[in-house]
Amino acid sequence: MSYNVPEVPTDGLKQEVPMDESKIDEVDHAVAEIDPAAEKRVLWKIDRVIMPLAILVYFCQYLDKRGLAFAAIFGRKKDLNLKGQDYSWASSIFYFGTLASQLISIKILHMFSIKIYVGVTVVLWGGVMMAQAAPQKAADLLAVRFLLGLMEGSAYPAFVLMISFW
Repeated sequence: MSYNVPEVPTDGLKQEVPMDESKIDEVDHAVAEIDPAAEKRVLWKIDRVIMPLAILVYFCQYLDKRGLAFAAIFGRKKDLNLKGQDYSWASSIFYFGTLASQLISIKILHMFSIKIYVGVTVVLWGGVMMAQAAPQKAADLLAVRFLLGLMEGSAYPAFVLMISFW
């Protein structure tokens, strides 16, 4: 279906262009026809697959944020010999990684499939999460926390984009 759009005058004045009402009816009619079975399958996929996975990922990310606080209570500050603002930076640098990741993710999500991107970043996030047990000094902890923010921050734009598809 092709539309013939009348040319707009170029004299700098905007002119009201009359619309062909029959074209509007065709478009409204095409949008209104949704197969009930397809709609039910999409809704099932959203409610039973995508939303629980998004909730699980967000819940694990919440636990991660609490994990640093619990580790500090149970002696992580002493074990890593954190002095002065080291602990505060370990908590804050995570958000610098998240910010960087969200800016990068917007571009990457246009280049790759969203399901592959989310799958890879969640697996990498899990690996970096496990690597938090390895730091022996403050600089190591800062590096791991930045990488964790980098991996975790990619989930936010991906899930927003995925949910906005519907």
